[in-house]
Amino acid sequence: MKTQLILQKFLLIIILFSATISAQIVLNTDRKPLAGDSFTIMDMDTLGVTEGSAGTNVTWNFSNVTSTGEQMIVNYINPSEAPNSALFPGSDVAVSYDGLSYTFYDTDGNTVYSLGSSYEDFAIVYSNTEKVSEYPFTFNSTFLDNFQAQYELGEGLIDRNIGITQFTGDAFGNIILPDGSNHAALRVKIFRHTTDTMLVSGIPLSTTEVKATTYEWYTNEMKYPVFGVSYFELNVNGSVTNHKVVEYNTQTPTDVKEDPQQIVNGFELLQNYPNPFNPSTVINYQITKSSKVTLKVYDIIGNEIKTLVNNQQPAGKYSVEFNASNLPSGVYLYRLEAGDPSTGSGQGFVQTRKMTLIK
Repeated sequence: MKTQLILQKFLLIIILFSATISAQIVLNTDRKPLAGDSFTIMDMDTLGVTEGSAGTNVTWNFSNVTSTGEQMIVNYINPSEAPNSALFPGSDVAVSYDGLSYTFYDTDGNTVYSLGSSYEDFAIVYSNTEKVSEYPFTFNSTFLDNFQAQYELGEGLIDRNIGITQFTGDAFGNIILPDGSNHAALRVKIFRHTTDTMLVSGIPLSTTEVKATTYEWYTNEMKYPVFGVSYFELNVNGSVTNHKVVEYNTQTPTDVKEDPQQIVNGFELLQNYPNPFNPSTVINYQITKSSKVTLKVYDIIGNEIKTLVNNQQPAGKYSVEFNASNLPSGVYLYRLEAGDPSTGSGQGFVQTRKMTLIK
């Protein structure tokens, strides 16, 4: 998944605008996200791709950009269908884009706010919500917002999340997409900076800092942005890595009700033991029929850390040891996917749990 989860998480925060066109494109409230919206994002080759120039009457040519073959379906749903929805009473739509988490939005009025996000067994609820769109929005429009949350992770651990985000309409002109089509476009530049600090009895244990600069292009033909170029800097306790992502929105309609990530009776992913742990722990799971099984570990913001299992397995109970001796203290997620090959589906069962490494 090549750090795709965190990258997708940031990209999805900024695809909450609409478009109408006159001399310039203006993003209006008539295209705020609604339950039932769905589209497909294709991951593109990043080699040689840049965001190009800012300003007026710019032409951006992405006709030669090719797909990596990876894609992701984005589904907006009724909040009641997402886990821990009761923690977000002000939400009127939620988005699922990676099978691991849901982000909840309040779309009332001329702004859209992120209220937080939820996993199966814990949630991040913002005490100061994050503004992710403001209408109308066009060239030279801008807004700045900050947000924060503090939540318990168990075993006396607390995570403190703070962040700042800024949106700017920095350019307009014409975009040539990978399919060769040419469109009038507004470009929006988004800067987002977040810091997560884990504390034990008020003492900082680890810090994760993410800086993201994203450029998104909006046209009047599509509700959501058609193309994006993003740069990410991830700093985990002083260890810095950089990532670049290029994405193309084909806006292929899908039926949310056909989401294959459903729980199949009899399959189960158990809580790891011991938890918290240092440096090793055991993960147990069971499957009730022969299945293609994957068991992966992610950090708290969605980067894939390690694949523990990736093969066909007969029905039975299994134990897998996870050694985190080379990882920093923190909260990690582990996710089990088990598909029934007779159905042709790669995902019959999906479950995610969290575990805590303390060194």
